Amino acid sequence: MIHSDARGYGIGAELVQVQDGKERPIAYEFRSLTTAEKNYSKTLLSSGLSSLHDTPTAGHLGFAKTYDRIRRKYYRPVLYGSVRRCASHCREFQRWKSPPQLPPVQLHPIKLPDIPFPKSGIGLLGRFPVTRSGNRWIIVCTDYLTRFTPTKVVSTAEATEIATFLVEDIILRHGAPREMISDRRRSFLSNIVKDINQLCQTSYILTTAYHSQTNCLTERFNKQLAGMLSIYVDVEQRNWDTILLFVTFAYNSAKQDTTRFSPFFLVHGRDIEIPLDVILSYDTENHDDNYVQQLITRAEEARHLAKLHILDVQAADK
Repeated sequence: MIHSDARGYGIGAELVQVQDGKERPIAYEFRSLTTAEKNYSKTLLSSGLSSLHDTPTAGHLGFAKTYDRIRRKYYRPVLYGSVRRCASHCREFQRWKSPPQLPPVQLHPIKLPDIPFPKSGIGLLGRFPVTRSGNRWIIVCTDYLTRFTPTKVVSTAEATEIATFLVEDIILRHGAPREMISDRRRSFLSNIVKDINQLCQTSYILTTAYHSQTNCLTERFNKQLAGMLSIYVDVEQRNWDTILLFVTFAYNSAKQDTTRFSPFFLVHGRDIEIPLDVILSYDTENHDDNYVQQLITRAEEARHLAKLHILDVQAADK
């Protein structure tokens, strides 16, 4: 029996013989990798770049977000240029992105919380072509501090589906919000949703009629989500519900221009891991006894910085 192990600095093997049901080492072999052997092949580099930009979990999010996603974990002397060329030739991103628009009226900044999910916006995106599973709508909830956005596909967007989403995807995972902003759709005004809000002591804020931009974060995310889905949907447009969680992952794991952190990092205090990290031997182990406290401190500091960055943007947009 041979066990082998390859790391970023060397390669080793152990020859083991099984006697009386126990493994007994017979011989060992190890050597350091040469400089050339430590380099990733062009095929692996190309595959890695594609995985971090083209796949649904990457979302075709353009240069800035793709470059930040890669540089946090991997290094290559010409990385900036490689990512820039890849993003500049991305027709999918160019097709759905839209130029920034000035607000039609003076904006009034929304007071921000200090921790994730006390203030959230909820909304619906649809109606989409019915999928093979019978789904036509997407429920979206955006946290106003971290920009973390859970999503869920539903078939009717009726009150029971909204209530189930609030309980299972928001309250039981992130805690009961103190404030929830939504539009005036009938399903959001239902008795069952009101009962949940009363039970959790959630203040429910409704947008002005015919002016859903009051829930601006959710509306902005809906526009981006629709564009991301359009890249991967099939010709019949009936598989968008199978793609939703992947592109939601891409959004939540990408650095946001406003906060300068990824939503996932601001919620969990760490960068998210993807299968490519295992393939490229990305080391995430931390043996420090104070790691848990460091994680908590880092998350709190990041949220404080994110809040300051948001306030700066709000002040500039006035």
